[in-house]
Amino acid sequence: MTVIPMKNYSIKFLLLIALLWGGRGLFDWSQIANNFTLQIVWGILAAQIFLLTAAIPLALRLSFFTHGAVVPFSRVFQAFFFATGLNMILPARLSEFVKPVYLKIKAKVPFSAGLSAVFLERATDLIILGSVAAGTVGAVYIQFNWKIVILIIFFPLFVLLSLPKLEIYLLKLIRFLPFFCLRSLSSSVLYHLSSTLREGRLYIGTLLGVVGWILSFLSVWVFFLLAGDIPIGLSGTLAIFVSTTLAYAVPALPGGLGIYEAAAIFVLQSHGYTLEESLALGLSLHFSQAILGVIITIIIVLREDVRIKDIISTIHKQKVACKK
Repeated sequence: MTVIPMKNYSIKFLLLIALLWGGRGLFDWSQIANNFTLQIVWGILAAQIFLLTAAIPLALRLSFFTHGAVVPFSRVFQAFFFATGLNMILPARLSEFVKPVYLKIKAKVPFSAGLSAVFLERATDLIILGSVAAGTVGAVYIQFNWKIVILIIFFPLFVLLSLPKLEIYLLKLIRFLPFFCLRSLSSSVLYHLSSTLREGRLYIGTLLGVVGWILSFLSVWVFFLLAGDIPIGLSGTLAIFVSTTLAYAVPALPGGLGIYEAAAIFVLQSHGYTLEESLALGLSLHFSQAILGVIITIIIVLREDVRIKDIISTIHKQKVACKK
């Protein structure tokens, strides 16, 4: 029988209550409640279509980056959503480590291959979102040198593509790391990274990432198209998408709690929304982006017999290996 970690959910719930209690005097909560309308409900529901569709290319990217193993799409799809859902209760982006652990347990993928795939995921996200963020700042807020965007795109690509050629030198540096297991794991991850890059998977993986992020952006666009009373346009939607995505990625509170809403409020107020309206939309947008992952995570935990203790046990085995 699978046990859902209610303690973690309780901690997050208590944290949310504490934040709301601390900010009770900063907002007119009756006005905020009045701003939760049927339009917002339709916006939340419409966003789920794009988010579910976006998960397909993003899960395929994870599979494509997993070197040395043929992983069924159902497993990478589950790993993607499992990590997404657990990000709502785990701080500091610890949920990223859930993907390689889940793939090791359910698809027998080597832990180092899973780590390599996650690294490439984050590297391509850095290229995609960094480029979009730089372009958005330049187009919306300040005069911008577009050469910086080009630099943001090509410098990380250059570094990644150089890894296979630098592999022999990096292996020499890895020898100076403490603990045998850390040296072994680092060498194995480097091997999978270099092999994946030699096979030219970076380009298709990046393209899949672009498609996934475009669909994610459309989920935000359709939400404000249906839920917002004041049109914010494409540039405003893009500014909210970039700012909230970056806030979500901050390794602080689970799911970017608080930081996400603050980013949305900052942009929405600049487009004429009141503080209460901005907070209601920010909370609703955050809910719309998180609820699908939470629901699918619960389904995975209940149907796939995935227990948190299995994940902890797998991580513990890695630690035990370091002590040998």
